[in-house]
Amino acid sequence: MCSSDLASIVDTVGHIFVAKLDNSGNNIWLKSYGNGTSEMPQVAIDQGNNWYLSTRFSDTITIGGNTLISAGSNDVLLVKFNTLDSLVWITQGGGTSRDDAWNFNVGTTGTICVVGSFDDSTHFGSTPPITNGRSESTRLNSSH
Repeated sequence: MCSSDLASIVDTVGHIFVAKLDNSGNNIWLKSYGNGTSEMPQVAIDQGNNWYLSTRFSDTITIGGNTLISAGSNDVLLVKFNTLDSLVWITQGGGTSRDDAWNFNVGTTGTICVVGSFDDSTHFGSTPPITNGRSESTRLNSSH
């Protein structure tokens, strides 16, 4: 889920980095997120050139001065950054067991669809909890 000018990767200890490159491949900026337990990062860009980061984490993770605490073995987070690369919002999803975000997409109207899996029960942002599943999806609005 990378656009032509953003790339993401996870190093061997699970810290995420996101690099923004220009059309010639020159580095514009490089940012690092995580605490060593972040996995499965994905990046998407909306029509207004805002960008989004999704990842799975355990324990705690701090992004833009916001520290999130996992409710279970893994939680999922979704972050929106504006065109100036400043944090707009951050939200997390999860329950008391493992939660994964396999993919997400930002639609033309700003609606975000996240698809993933969970054990036992889960919720995402302010959505009501769902229980006893594997593979559910949720829709969020990019204005959060």
